Amino acid sequence: MKQEKLKVYIESSVISMYFQENAPYLRDITRRFWEEVLPYFDTYISEIVLDEIRATKDTKLRKRWRI
Repeated sequence: MKQEKLKVYIESSVISMYFQENAPYLRDITRRFWEEVLPYFDTYISEIVLDEIRATKDTKLRKRWRI
């Protein structure tokens, strides 16, 4: 029997930390979390998080987010 994945909600600070160049330790932990932990979960974000990302004035960062 296939076990259903647990669900996890990702909010904007987790997404932002993935690209946080001025805090390399936290950025690296976040990237490890994305690579090693998140594949075991079904992940979700809200429309509010997407709105926050779209509202960022940093166009280079927005492109990296692919939004």
